Amino acid sequence: MIVILASHFEGLPLVLVEAVASGVTFIATDCPVGPREISEVLKCGKIISPSNVDALAEAIIDHIKTPQQKIECSEKIAQLFSAASCAERLEVLREQIISK
Repeated sequence: MIVILASHFEGLPLVLVEAVASGVTFIATDCPVGPREISEVLKCGKIISPSNVDALAEAIIDHIKTPQQKIECSEKIAQLFSAASCAERLEVLREQIISK
């Protein structure tokens, strides 16, 4: 199983985070923000150029030909998006804003 996100623009593509949390890998286009950061932080997925249909087809074929291992990132995802972690990052942001 794989999730394919072929977009030119995304904010935070939560579908990729949810896929990885469920043990599913992804192929996503390299939007200005979102998929690449998720791929780098969670160390998974394949990122391709948004305008390269051939690269998308090749990535899908490679995925079909090559057995994929289940992704074990659910703990890392839970930690990144936990209430405590989000509150801590908001506090840091608040302090940065106040200090300016």
